[in-house]
Amino acid sequence: MKLLQLSALSLLLVAHAALAHEPAQNSNLWPVHRDTQAGFRISYPPGWKIVPTKGLNVRFSVSPPVGSGNCNVVAKPNEDIKGIAQAVLNSEIDSLPIDRESWAEYVGLNPPKVLLIEARRARVHDVPAIIGVVETALENLEGKFTRKQVVAMTFTPGVTWSLNCGASAFNADEAKIRFIELQPTFNKVLGSFGFLR
Repeated sequence: MKLLQLSALSLLLVAHAALAHEPAQNSNLWPVHRDTQAGFRISYPPGWKIVPTKGLNVRFSVSPPVGSGNCNVVAKPNEDIKGIAQAVLNSEIDSLPIDRESWAEYVGLNPPKVLLIEARRARVHDVPAIIGVVETALENLEGKFTRKQVVAMTFTPGVTWSLNCGASAFNADEAKIRFIELQPTFNKVLGSFGFLR
């Protein structure tokens, strides 16, 4: 279990921008992005733009047409779990803790910088996952900012997966408002993810 936790540390804060308000539409009619090399598909709202990925393991990133923000898919190769059968990984995933301290460890931050709003167990396609809505206090060259995001994390043999959608702003209230506005769309984007088999 600790092995899976440590494998996830650097994955959950890859996205770092905010969003624009758009109504959630039927994701069955959305464009579909397929990555046959990494082995997944995901849909995104019409009008959103696929943007260049930042980071070696970011396989897909999409942003609203107005304002900053994104949803992304991170597929990090993980040699430590390469030879482990999916059934064994499923059991490990089901036993991952989902408390605040664990989510702080997953995102690689000190617990005081992480507010866990919601955590639950779910499925990503047909694989168990943990999902958290987390708010983090971060800093870059431009200053301190808040990111509120929904994160789904799971594992397949040889790969640690992190699916992220969120909103960031230098004003904490603005980040929260933007997240609430786009949360239905974020949920549809993340819910459209599937593994190609």
